[in-house]
Amino acid sequence: MMWVEAKSVDVDLLYEYLLANESRRRILQKSKKWNWLEKDIAKKQDDWVDVLQMELTSAKLHQYDLFIKSLHREYKNLSRSHNQSDADAFGRAYKAANDVRKHGGRVKLPAHLRDVIATKNRQFFHEFIEDI
Repeated sequence: MMWVEAKSVDVDLLYEYLLANESRRRILQKSKKWNWLEKDIAKKQDDWVDVLQMELTSAKLHQYDLFIKSLHREYKNLSRSHNQSDADAFGRAYKAANDVRKHGGRVKLPAHLRDVIATKNRQFFHEFIEDI
């Protein structure tokens, strides 16, 4: 059975109930009173692309949020050490990442810092970074 985003529990249960039995299925097919239900379910099945697109967008936003948090963490860690130039680069990248989230684009980061932020478990960070 194809997954359909629920309109309401009542409508979904009613539709499943009507389809579960052959005689009730015939009632659904012959009676014009039930046309609204079939049309509504058919429309929901056609909307699967919109649902998928929303899910994928949500996943991408989550990845970008992880990216921003990683930039901030590296900035904080390096600002405590004596490597101030790398800390500044992460600070600028963190600030730029917040702007990029709103306006689009990629975050500029020195090439030698790319592997610091895009670890083995976070390879998807590469798509957010532009080398300078």
